[in-house]
Amino acid sequence: MMPTRASCLGLPVGTGEARCKSPPCGSLRRGSIGGARSRRRYSQVLLARQSTLLQALLVPEQALLCLQQPLLRALLPPALRLL
Repeated sequence: MMPTRASCLGLPVGTGEARCKSPPCGSLRRGSIGGARSRRRYSQVLLARQSTLLQALLVPEQALLCLQQPLLRALLPPALRLL
């Protein structure tokens, strides 16, 4: 498995897998409320992990944007002259 971008940057990343896991077949046949609760809880945990990962990826992206702004401001006049 390839390391994620966030883990390469030394940021904490959830250890859970984000792939879709189907519920056990028995819970689908019975239509039990417990199975629905279990699926809902799994969805909530998955959403929390995804949210944490997105927050971890947002930090370096914001830092890069802050670094790009002065460069873009410096390149704007020469670019306009070329037009």
